[in-house]
Amino acid sequence: MSTLLNKLHGWYQENHRKLPWRDIDDPYRIWLSEVILQQTRIDQGTSYYLRFVDHYPTVSDLAAAPLDEVLKLWEGLGYYSRARNLHRAAQIIVQELGGTFPTDYKSVRALPGIGDYTAGAVLSFAYDQPYPAVDGNVLRVLSRLYASEEPIDTTQGKKYYTALAKQLVEKAPHPGLHNQAMIELGALICTPQLCDCSRCPVRSDCPSADSPERAGLPRKALKLSVQPRHLGYLFVLKRTSDHWQTILYQRPTGDIWAKLYQPTLLYDQPVAPQEELLLQPLPEP
Repeated sequence: MSTLLNKLHGWYQENHRKLPWRDIDDPYRIWLSEVILQQTRIDQGTSYYLRFVDHYPTVSDLAAAPLDEVLKLWEGLGYYSRARNLHRAAQIIVQELGGTFPTDYKSVRALPGIGDYTAGAVLSFAYDQPYPAVDGNVLRVLSRLYASEEPIDTTQGKKYYTALAKQLVEKAPHPGLHNQAMIELGALICTPQLCDCSRCPVRSDCPSADSPERAGLPRKALKLSVQPRHLGYLFVLKRTSDHWQTILYQRPTGDIWAKLYQPTLLYDQPVAPQEELLLQPLPEP
C-alpha cells in the first residue's frame, strides 16, 4: 500500500495541472472553487472562479453581497441553487461562526449545499485532515484499481467506495495531496473513454490495467430517466420614449430556475402544444 501511495503522490507532484485554487490553504477559496466546479468543466469554471475572487476576496465580502448580485455574477453556470447555497453558507459562517470556515467535519457538512465530497475536499485540501473526497474521477479510479463490479450509483456502492477511499487517505502522509492525486489521476489518465495505462503511475498495482474490461468500469445499476418538458413564453414589451423594455416575472421556488426571471409563461407541459401562435412584429420605437 505504501508503495502504491508513493508512486501516485510522486506522479501528482510532477504532473498535476497548475490551477488557481491549488497549492493554497485558504478554505474559503478552496470551497468556492469546489462549488463552482460542480457540474462545470474546468475551462469554463476557471473564469468564474477568478471573477468571484475578484468581486468577493473573502467570505465576509460574499456574505455582505446582495443575492441578486451573486446570481448575476453566476449567470451562465446553471444550477443556480449552488449560488444561493454558497451565499447562504457564507452568511452563516460570518454571522454564526465568527467569519472563520469551520475545521470539523460535522460543522462543515451542516452548511447549505455542502455534501460529503465537498466537506472532505475542503478539510483535506485546506487543513490536511484525513477525510476522503470521492467524486466521479475517484469512483472510476477506485473501481478499476480494485477491479470492482460494485455499482457506484447505489447506497451500498457509495458506502463501499467511500470506505476504500477512507482506507487510502488515512494511510497517506499528506491527505490533501493524496485526494488531489486521486482526482487528477481520474481526470488525466484513468478517464471515462480512454485509460492511458501506459502512463499510469500505479499500473503495476492495478488488476484492470490493459484489460478490455476496464472501459466498462465503473458499473451503474440505474438508468437515467429523462422526462421531456416544454415551456413556451410570450415576450411582453413596454415602450418608453426611446426604447423597448421587456417585462419579466420572477419564478417561484421549488422548481427549475427558482427565483430567476423569465418572460410571461404561456405553457409548461410534457408535450408542446400543436396550435401555432401568430404574433405581429412591433415597429421600431
